[in-house]
Amino acid sequence: MENYLKSGEKKTERGAKMLYEFGADGMQPIEVESKNDIKIGTILQMNGYDYSKYVIVKHQGEKDSSYGQRYLVVCLRDNLQRTFSASGLKYISEKKDDRIQTYITDDSLSEEETIKYYELSEKNRIKLEDEQKEATRISDEKEAKGRILFDKYIPKDIQGLIVAEFEHDDSDIMTDYFSTHTSRMVILGYSKHKRDLFSEMRKLASKFKETEHLAQAPRVDRSGSGIDDNNKDYWHPSDEHREKYSMGKGFYLKASGGYSTGWLIRKAKNYGSGNWGREFYISLSETCLFD
Repeated sequence: MENYLKSGEKKTERGAKMLYEFGADGMQPIEVESKNDIKIGTILQMNGYDYSKYVIVKHQGEKDSSYGQRYLVVCLRDNLQRTFSASGLKYISEKKDDRIQTYITDDSLSEEETIKYYELSEKNRIKLEDEQKEATRISDEKEAKGRILFDKYIPKDIQGLIVAEFEHDDSDIMTDYFSTHTSRMVILGYSKHKRDLFSEMRKLASKFKETEHLAQAPRVDRSGSGIDDNNKDYWHPSDEHREKYSMGKGFYLKASGGYSTGWLIRKAKNYGSGNWGREFYISLSETCLFD
């Protein structure tokens, strides 16, 4: 939300930075001073996203005078802490449209209720920090183990790793949003060159039970047609994805569409750094097919 408001910024004659926002009336300066001392316990209402409500629990001072006071707030829905700056807030009386914006309302909680939310949020903050520390410790141990396995099984001069990844579809057709995230990676093998060869990927697919279905090429393309004299120049099996273009995902094998939940096989390439990245070492420590 603060990034939205920081649409423009400018230096004054004294050198202080001034922030501007774009709205119905064009670019206007963001007024900060009157929002620098909002009372503890005041309710903030977000318009957009999940329409959360927040209570101000603490003044944190000005990190940058152009952004004004920083407020520690607690979400009334999940008791988690956030920080807002005065420059990113508007009074509810200023609401003119349905943009994503956090408003200062006329509602407030009692001192007792505000303290209760703050104490609950502190417990959550400490819990989350402890969980993050433990997750980091476990990841560090896995990375160390993976590096040892890397040195043992994978030559240092290789140019690529053939990896299997399980992707989850995060797409939302209603908002025209298309994305996936990977929850698991398994190293199937390695390659001494950087070329993308589906034959190379298929050869290693049978090493891992979850990707065995990609070892044999389907006899139809994505439209369900087989190869014939009319399409032989451009025909390819339905699981071969060729997306070497802007925003594409490169060459990979996947039985379903690119934005779908399922396993894929691709080649990860090394461009001379010698370091394959933390995620590759962790994946090898979790599943090693070389033993």
